[in-house]
Amino acid sequence: GVDEQEAATADVNIADRRFIIPLIQVDKIYSLTDQLVEGELNQMILLEGKQVPYFDLRTDFGITGTLPERREIVLVSYEKEQVALIVDAVVGENQTVLKPLGKHYKNQDFVSGGTIMGDGSVALVLDVNKIVTVFSKK
Repeated sequence: GVDEQEAATADVNIADRRFIIPLIQVDKIYSLTDQLVEGELNQMILLEGKQVPYFDLRTDFGITGTLPERREIVLVSYEKEQVALIVDAVVGENQTVLKPLGKHYKNQDFVSGGTIMGDGSVALVLDVNKIVTVFSKK
């Protein structure tokens, strides 16, 4: 379709859900260690000596379940800023065909599209700008 676009993406998991983040926005991936979150003040996390606002997507998306022992941080660019998105795991990188989502996803205001994964499941494309806008207001 006209609205489809192919993009390099980072695939991430939160619980049993797959999300994808356009690679063009991903600056770096860190393992979330306890010391990183110790400095957490007003939703800031310390990465390489710099304070970066972070969003724990598991919490923000209301996903429950057991936390994995290790989680990962995806540092993304947002306008001229950087924000850290905490996910359960970064699974890999892909060339993905992104499609606009149908009506049942209209209320997911942090999502910009979807893609069908190799196993037939749907992964939602995270829209970093929207995540920042929506969850900063909380």
